[in-house]
Amino acid sequence: MTSNNKEGAVMKMRDLVKRTGVSREKIHFFTREKMLPSIEKPSPNQAIYNEKHVERIQLILHLQDKYYIPIPVIKQIIKQLETSPLEEELLWIKTSYFKPMDHFLPQEIRGEDEFLKFSGLSADRLVDLETYGIIVPLFENDIKVYQHDSIKLGKLIGDMRQIGISHEKGFSRTGLKEVRDMLVPIIDHTVKIFDGGRNHNQLQNDAAKKLAKKSIEYTSLFIYHMSHYLLENAHEKYFDKARKDMPKS
Repeated sequence: MTSNNKEGAVMKMRDLVKRTGVSREKIHFFTREKMLPSIEKPSPNQAIYNEKHVERIQLILHLQDKYYIPIPVIKQIIKQLETSPLEEELLWIKTSYFKPMDHFLPQEIRGEDEFLKFSGLSADRLVDLETYGIIVPLFENDIKVYQHDSIKLGKLIGDMRQIGISHEKGFSRTGLKEVRDMLVPIIDHTVKIFDGGRNHNQLQNDAAKKLAKKSIEYTSLFIYHMSHYLLENAHEKYFDKARKDMPKS
């Protein structure tokens, strides 16, 4: 299910209950908690709903049932989404295809010590990752400021280390740098494939910028899932070969 942000036909409470499968009481609860878009009320005892209300309820259920996110956190997410309809559509993309929890990590961490504490990385490993261009902090008044992408990568690499995927366990210390260096020309070529056919004027209007944001999400997800598939196949071939090469007893 993806949000299309169209109001569509109006409906009464009984229609909304039928469309969403949610009880009247729960819809009233969502309304009291200010989790739904504004409701038109022709009279004190009558409320008019539309497609936006259906989509918002579906999103709430999606976050509750699939990812077990509690109501207080969903309310915070909705508050952020209401500043931009595009953000709601992007959230549908992310949660429909990908693990969503990285989107609830901090948007910014100030200071190297705080970043190390949050990510679980060692100080010398962080030096490596910054040198490789994998973690890229900004500087404000001589203080390192880590943005969302660096936070996600730092947390991921810290988690990898905890389960034993690290140079201390025999993995290449520069392996992540080699992967990053391989990805750079692939990503550059991918941008040309998806955006290279449009002229400069076409890339400047608001619709093109919104499409570019969606393109980043979909293209990233394609690269992730394609890489996952290829990695699984490559690992299977590697272990098959290793089994065949083992000396027979």
